[in-house]
Amino acid sequence: MVKAPAAHRSGSRPNAHRHHSADLGAENCERVAKGHGAANLVGPTKTSATLAMELSGMIRSRNHQNVQRGNQRVGKHLALLLLLFVTVGLPPSAVPQKDVPPPPKPAESGPTLAATLGFVADKLGSADRLNFAGSMHDNINGDEWITQWTEQFTNVRADVPGCRINLHWSKSRDGQPVVDADIPVSFKDAEEVQLMPMANRIDEANAKAGHPQWRAKDVNPPMYVIVVKRKSGDSYLDLADEDLAGRLCKAMQHAIEICGGGSKELF
Repeated sequence: MVKAPAAHRSGSRPNAHRHHSADLGAENCERVAKGHGAANLVGPTKTSATLAMELSGMIRSRNHQNVQRGNQRVGKHLALLLLLFVTVGLPPSAVPQKDVPPPPKPAESGPTLAATLGFVADKLGSADRLNFAGSMHDNINGDEWITQWTEQFTNVRADVPGCRINLHWSKSRDGQPVVDADIPVSFKDAEEVQLMPMANRIDEANAKAGHPQWRAKDVNPPMYVIVVKRKSGDSYLDLADEDLAGRLCKAMQHAIEICGGGSKELF
């Protein structure tokens, strides 16, 4: 039996080996070469530098793909947020804010305190001396009599810092002095102002003096009384002009409001 030449045995199936190596993928080539230990089966031997470059390229390719996928996910999230803001509306903190100047303060209604107290002081100080008579009646024994009064306000001054007016009040009954003193009329601690006929004021004074049966049937000429009500004690200002008494009553009520007086009831 004749043996084939050695050269023929070593290269007996060269075409089969080349065909097998060409069908392997890039990942399988290195695995087959390592498994069989035949470098000539996978083509020319690759240096370490070449393998490193190929591996780096593969990593960069995968990183690029991951970045693209991440960008796509971020884009979807941004689109969802934009849709949410358009549908629901931006929160106040997300909208740029501009400084808006506060609205102008409304002008104070009514005259100032100085003007109000000046009006009161001027009208009281210029009022004429009062002379009037009251027809009295005793409801128990039926007695009747006439009482004569005279009174006048002098030296009337406005005290704006003190929220009051100061005046001198002189009054007599049947020629006998009843009042002759300097009187302050404060509005800071006042609660309200009332206006009543002089006959009602006389009846009230007689009742406090212990004579509720004494009644004023008539006052001639008609007189009117401004009552500045306060817990510490009321002030009484008598006038003959009903229209002026009403105007002064309103002015004094306005002074109470400016000075911070009035009723302090919470409920």
